[in-house]
Amino acid sequence: MGSDPANISIAASGGLSLAGARHAQLRELAFYGHREHVRALFESLPPAERGSHSTPEILRRVVEGSLARLRSPSAVSAELVQEREFLGSVVELFVSNSCARQLFPKEMFHTLHDWSEQLLLASRLTDAQQACTLALALGAKTHPEIGPWIQLRLARTQMLLGDFESAYATLMGTYARLDRVADRNAVAALLDALCTASLQTRRGSIFKRLLVERLRVFHANVDERRAAVQLMHRVHRGARRLLAAHDLSPGDKLLWLTQWVLHGAARRVGVRGAARVLERSALASAYLCQYGVSRRRGWGSAPRIDATLVTRAMGGIGDLLMMTPGLRALKAMQPKRPIVLAIPSRFFPVFEGNDDVELLDIDSDVEPAAYTQWFNLTDCPAARVENMTAPRVKANRIELFARALGVRRSALKAMDRRPRYVVSDEERRWRDLSFAQVRLDGAVVIGVQRHTDEAYRDVPHMHRIIEALAREARVLVLGDRPQTEEALPGVLYTNGLDLRKSFALASGCDVLVTPDSAFFHLSGALDLPCVGLFGPTDGRVRGHDYPRSRVLDVRRQFPCVPCWRNEIIPCALTGLRPSPCLGHIEVTEVVRAVRERLLANRPCTSPAEGLST
Repeated sequence: MGSDPANISIAASGGLSLAGARHAQLRELAFYGHREHVRALFESLPPAERGSHSTPEILRRVVEGSLARLRSPSAVSAELVQEREFLGSVVELFVSNSCARQLFPKEMFHTLHDWSEQLLLASRLTDAQQACTLALALGAKTHPEIGPWIQLRLARTQMLLGDFESAYATLMGTYARLDRVADRNAVAALLDALCTASLQTRRGSIFKRLLVERLRVFHANVDERRAAVQLMHRVHRGARRLLAAHDLSPGDKLLWLTQWVLHGAARRVGVRGAARVLERSALASAYLCQYGVSRRRGWGSAPRIDATLVTRAMGGIGDLLMMTPGLRALKAMQPKRPIVLAIPSRFFPVFEGNDDVELLDIDSDVEPAAYTQWFNLTDCPAARVENMTAPRVKANRIELFARALGVRRSALKAMDRRPRYVVSDEERRWRDLSFAQVRLDGAVVIGVQRHTDEAYRDVPHMHRIIEALAREARVLVLGDRPQTEEALPGVLYTNGLDLRKSFALASGCDVLVTPDSAFFHLSGALDLPCVGLFGPTDGRVRGHDYPRSRVLDVRRQFPCVPCWRNEIIPCALTGLRPSPCLGHIEVTEVVRAVRERLLANRPCTSPAEGLST
């Protein structure tokens, strides 16, 4: 870290130009998910002006609005052709802008995946293949929630073009790296396509192994699971021959028999509720089969590296911080076996100074089967449990990640549940120099995280909260997003800082105010006073292990809080992306909570210097 102080400034206010007002309107409509209006307004712009409004959020809403028109049953052929041409121009703009900025957001990859589908529907097979190839060349694999679907689309396009060997290689390459697949449904679709490709390339023995794997993979698609059961029955020409087969292990036969009996009974029973119970029992057996063991190896492989591999192909930073207590407990359980943590290299700074793990770039050639033990956290265990137990989620992610790492019983009880993050001495000196530059040293400083990575957790009136806090003490707005609103008098904004510098500045604040995101969990790691603003998720659960945090929500006013929805699921009350429950947190209540946190942690000062009473 350099010795230069941070670029902390008090930005000047100014009015918006006509183009700025139009951009603000598009951005606001995109934020609320009004895709039809965003698409219509964007189309009305002169082509030369569209580039200045081409943020990922706006372009994604334009694409969604165009796709809605293409999928409309009332659309006529001429309209489809014209709309597809417009969509193609938007896709081209999206890709060219991303390449110019050398920033490739997940919205662009979702767009290329959708575009390849439209190309297939128009029988433009070669163009569809090129769209998938382009997405992979630009880094689609770094987004484990969409990358596997693009690889799957590429393979199916290759099969349509008659190139089954290339399709098999594409699919098997994806299957060999399940540590980079975040969507369990993608694994089921992958195995289905692999079965077809293996038969078309005369790999019958692999086909039979894949059928067993289709039963082992946990997902909620009952029809797909039932189809796999029937395929195994058919390929062996009956249950008797299957149970006598020499190429199936006793465990494989028991797995198939359990699924066969449960699905068969569910199909024959006349009562819908009873059938559903039987189908859920079949899912439960598959769940135990997949998640009852801590590792997965390749066929016939033996471990060559005496180490524990932990893989996670995505963030977020808050989740990575919540993983650290479990990693530390696992290290204590097996002190002689190193823990290799394979994550994207852009997240390496989170673990700088953390000697519990050895870091490995997950985008390199990682072979999970080569390790003695493998825990795959890309298939997020915390999200899985939360989805199954919502809205009555009781266990927080610190515990859920630890359990997924095999930390149980006495080790779990004895585990230090505080996240681990190390601020170096050099970073502290840089922070102090930065504070002195803008005369923050000795003042009461409130750090505020303005935005999260997922808009549904953003507090819509955070601007007013910041304004009110600025009347109480010095406010430092944290985060790496550029400022989009008019600057407030006396408020300090950080611009262009990397993660470690932002966290270093936060470590010098007297209290943090943050939604459910990275800085909330940083407060737990550094034992900082914090006021957390929650709505869709439960701050009492997320902050259970942070004794100096104060959680605010409006569950008394809205009993549906917390609903535990995510970015994809809209609010059940409005049908929109934003969370109105966050907007009902009173500004005065936030100010009062900040005062309490400050006074509680300055017992010898009454009142705290620089703090209104």
